[in-house]
Amino acid sequence: MRNNLIFSFDNKSSDFGAEAEGKNCVSIIKHFLRSVLSIPLANDIYIPVAHRLGARRTGTSRQIIATFPVADELHMVLRHSNRLRDTKHYINRQVPAEIRERNQYALPEFKQKRQNPANKVRLANGKLYVCTY
Repeated sequence: MRNNLIFSFDNKSSDFGAEAEGKNCVSIIKHFLRSVLSIPLANDIYIPVAHRLGARRTGTSRQIIATFPVADELHMVLRHSNRLRDTKHYINRQVPAEIRERNQYALPEFKQKRQNPANKVRLANGKLYVCTY
């Protein structure tokens, strides 16, 4: 689960969105890495499993979850994800449900402590880290 990335696409994108429902998910991800993220060696990245999440709905695109067993390749994709800033495409790491719940309960305190400019605040795996200067 920690080597999985979840890809969300713009509905209007014909290469990745709702029109691409019947295509092979691994080839869609590799095409996305090549064309949108401009990763030069996207064809060489090993993705053993990729599939869509959720039930089909007309007019919307489903997210794709892909496994990246090689850690360097996963980090390379995450490093290039800053190129998605002004698009409607997103890449997120898959997080276990218990960590999501812990993060949810720590979020109000995180936001409160972050308002002080003297604090450096980080929320990781449900734990809140605060460094004061």
